[in-house]
Amino acid sequence: MKAAVFIRPEVNATKLQEFISRAATYGKKLKGLNVRVRVHKDRAEEVRRVSIGELQKNFSKIPLLHLLNQEFQKVNITLTAETVVLLNTIIFYQNLSSFLETTDPIDMFNYAGVRVLARMGEQVSKTVREAFLKAKGKQEQERWKECIDIMRANLQEVMDYLYVNHSHSTLVKDEVEDTARRIMDAFRGMFLENSWADNETTLMLVEKLNSTRVNVGYPDGLLDPYFIEKLFKDVPPIELNSTFVEIFHNMSHSYYMRQLKKLNESFNPQKNWTSRASAVKSFYSAQDNTLEVPWGLLQPPVYQYGLPRSFSLGAIGANIAQELAQAFGKKGFFNRLGEEYKDSLRNRTLHEFENKTQCFVGQYGKIFVKLPWYCDVESLCKKKQ
Repeated sequence: MKAAVFIRPEVNATKLQEFISRAATYGKKLKGLNVRVRVHKDRAEEVRRVSIGELQKNFSKIPLLHLLNQEFQKVNITLTAETVVLLNTIIFYQNLSSFLETTDPIDMFNYAGVRVLARMGEQVSKTVREAFLKAKGKQEQERWKECIDIMRANLQEVMDYLYVNHSHSTLVKDEVEDTARRIMDAFRGMFLENSWADNETTLMLVEKLNSTRVNVGYPDGLLDPYFIEKLFKDVPPIELNSTFVEIFHNMSHSYYMRQLKKLNESFNPQKNWTSRASAVKSFYSAQDNTLEVPWGLLQPPVYQYGLPRSFSLGAIGANIAQELAQAFGKKGFFNRLGEEYKDSLRNRTLHEFENKTQCFVGQYGKIFVKLPWYCDVESLCKKKQ
């Protein structure tokens, strides 16, 4: 309420209450669209590539091409009806189309304003900030901590640059890359020696593995001493009397424009990572067939340079193997390897694979290992939650 008054101080109580009620209702309905998507069991199969023209033909209520071109014209990019986009997921798009048919445009624009206010209002007004903190049930933290949190959330490249340059080591990067190569060699040997897959399937497995890229540490170019200057070359000069909000807005706008420009750039998986360098979890991208092992993960207890190789294989090696295995599990067969591979696995190979899986479950599924008396698993789980 205080946030709304900040924007329109002259508004009366009745209008204010109506505005808040309608914005809240709109937000709940919009959030409900995502909830329905998350509970859909076949979500992975709903991710698809489709042309903008096809989407507009099937969902005529959303002028997608016009809306996208309004944004991309800011960086001199023009899209056409033949432009292909990756849709994740079609269920959400269907729900959104139906939702917009019954939406009052005023509610939509008001809600958009509320979202902008929620993003910037806490930094603009102490009154708004106090109102948000009270609504979230939080105490105001020290200002420098809040600034760091904002940097992490909105200026990821800057934080990654500082983090990696403070601690990077080519020896660590080389050793983990070697560990990844050894694990991939083990996968390759397993595929070639297996007895449950026919020759055609084995060849496809090996081809997929050979095309899998493993990125370790950080994107190419992050250690360039001029990395930050190149990123923010379009940002207006920062003066001594510039406010934090003004600087933050200019840098956020620069980041958004860079994201738009990427559409005309050829994709480079070594340069354009999905994960942040400071992340502490490896990530496999099915779309790019790329495994990312970020720099933030390469620290104890997962990894420490100088220890025997067996430690690396049992820790960071196990982590890499677990992520890599996702590309070759049962779900990977159907959703990640392509239609022609999916068809080849519907017959004998799939049957043999399921038999092998069931045999493993039958042998080990009922094994129970009693933990020491001092390990209270239930309490540990509650603490983690």
